[in-house]
Amino acid sequence: MTITSANDLACEVVDRTDLLEVLADRSPIDATDLADELGSSVSTVNRVVGSFSRERLVERTDDGIVLTPCGEVVLDAIDQLVGTIEITRTLHPVMTSLANAPIEYDREWFLEATVTTSTPKHPSASLNRYSELFANAEHKRLIGDQFVVPEYGIDAAMQAMEDGVKCSCVWSEYAFEQMVEEYPAMIDWSADQNNLEAVISETVPFDLAILDDHLLVYGFDENGIMSVLADTDNAAAVEWGTAVFERCFNSGELVDI
Repeated sequence: MTITSANDLACEVVDRTDLLEVLADRSPIDATDLADELGSSVSTVNRVVGSFSRERLVERTDDGIVLTPCGEVVLDAIDQLVGTIEITRTLHPVMTSLANAPIEYDREWFLEATVTTSTPKHPSASLNRYSELFANAEHKRLIGDQFVVPEYGIDAAMQAMEDGVKCSCVWSEYAFEQMVEEYPAMIDWSADQNNLEAVISETVPFDLAILDDHLLVYGFDENGIMSVLADTDNAAAVEWGTAVFERCFNSGELVDI
């Protein structure tokens, strides 16, 4: 194969990453052993090696085929790409929500965030992480759109609301109606909390929390249960989240609870 462009090279490299990975672990190696490792024919290996040699990714030496420094850089880039694909798969519910962000944000904040996912084996993992951060925060700012969590999550939130801990909330009409319907005891309890303020806003874009110096954005499964949580203490991300919260809060109507 004659590679005529960088795009062609990228496609060939992605298609034959396995060859570069073997060279990274076992070079120098001769073509026959390389073919055995890959479960491929020697002729195919020689074709790919010839192509990559012309691009300075691999090199034939007296001792065998080796990966060049340029090849190492390209292989590292592929590993990063695979990692990015994996994290974006996991973050799909979060990234979908962020499409409605009213203020521009940097995707890298969330690609580099701590990501907690719920699985069949650990169905409450995301909520547990949320509850942990919530309980330890002195200043809680919340934006709720769906706000459908198991009852024990509500109980944990109520227990965490002690005197001196400030909590400010922005709810969509849907979220507030859900809470009134599903958790009337919490609404009654909230009326006695002087450190709690809440508004209902028509501009709620997604679910978000700022817990002290931590930004949390979360996504939900088809049942409305939190399935993935991305949290970060990146200062720029927290500043962005605060700006989103303030915009929503200032556009809302105070709830008399």
